[in-house]
Amino acid sequence: GGTERELLRYATSDATSFAAVMQALGGVDEESSFLVLNGERSEVRAALDVVAEEVGAALARGERTELIVYYSGHSDEEGLLLGREQILYSTLRDWLDAITADVRVAILASCASGTFTRLKGGKRRDPLRVRESEVRGYAYVTSAAATEAAQESDRLGASFFTHFLISGLLGAADFSRDGVVTLAESYQFAYTETLARTQNTQSGAQHPAYDIQLQGAGQLVLTDLRARDSGFALGDDIAGRVFFNSPNKRTVAELRKVSGENVELSLPVGVYEVFVAYGSQRWSGMFEATPNRRQPIALADLSQLDFEETFARGGPSPRLAGYRSARFDETPSRDAR
Repeated sequence: GGTERELLRYATSDATSFAAVMQALGGVDEESSFLVLNGERSEVRAALDVVAEEVGAALARGERTELIVYYSGHSDEEGLLLGREQILYSTLRDWLDAITADVRVAILASCASGTFTRLKGGKRRDPLRVRESEVRGYAYVTSAAATEAAQESDRLGASFFTHFLISGLLGAADFSRDGVVTLAESYQFAYTETLARTQNTQSGAQHPAYDIQLQGAGQLVLTDLRARDSGFALGDDIAGRVFFNSPNKRTVAELRKVSGENVELSLPVGVYEVFVAYGSQRWSGMFEATPNRRQPIALADLSQLDFEETFARGGPSPRLAGYRSARFDETPSRDAR
C-alpha cells in the first residue's frame, strides 16, 4: 500500500487460504483459479481479462458461469492500493461489470472497503438473511465499513474477517445443516463473528458490509462440504467457543457452538488440536482427520484443563492470551450467532 503504510503480515496467506478453500469445496478447478500475490495493477487487470475471455467462451457454449473475486490488502476511501498504484473502486466495478458472468461476487478484505458497497447507494446493514443456484446479478461484500480499519490478528495468523469467512465456508456457517454453505450463511457468520471479536480491539468494532443485487430462485452456494470427506463432527454435548488448531498452533477454524446442535467441519487430512472454551471451563484434545470419515468428537473425548493452571503468575499464558477479550465468557446462544 505504499512505503508510508504498515506492511500487512497475512494478506498473501489469506488470499492463498481462500483460493484453497474454493478449490477444495467451492467447485473451482485449478485451471479456473487465478492467484495474484503482491501483484501490480497490470497483473490484476491481465488476470481479469483472461477470466473475461473464458466466461465469454463458456456462455457461447451455453454454460452457466459464476465469478468470485477476493482481494486482501491495503485500500482507502477511493480504491485498492497496490504498492504505489491504485485501482479506484469505480474502475474495479467497471472491470467486473464488463465480465458477462451470470453471477459476480467480489469480496474485499481491506480497510475502508465499505466505500465499494456505497457507490450506488448501498450502506452498512445487519447480517444478510436472504437465500437466493439459478440466481443472476452481483454480490459485493467488504470486510469493513467505509470509515473503518480491517484488522489482522497475530494469534489467528490472518485478518479477523477472512479467518471467520473461511471458518464459515469450512462448515461453521452451515446453519441449515444441509451440507452446503450459501453466500447468505457465510456473510452472516463472518459479520457476526468479526463484529464480536473486534469490539474490544484497539481499532474498535469492525462492521462488514454488502451490496447485493441478485434475482432468481434457489441458493447461491459457495462451498459444498461433501466435496471433501475428511473432517470432524462435533457432538451435541459440546458448547462454547471451539478452535481447530494445526500442529504449528495456527487456528484453522473457529466457531461458537450451541449445546444441542451437531456441527460438521470439512478439514484437510491431518492432526488438529481441538480446544473448547465455555465460561471459565476449558477442554482440549488431539484428533486426526482421516480420509472417508467425519470423526465424531464428544465432550467425553476431550480432557478438561485445570483453569487455575492455564494462567501463569504475572499474567495469562501465551496459549490463552486474548481469549477473554474474545468474549469467551459469554454463554453461546442461537441469537448470538
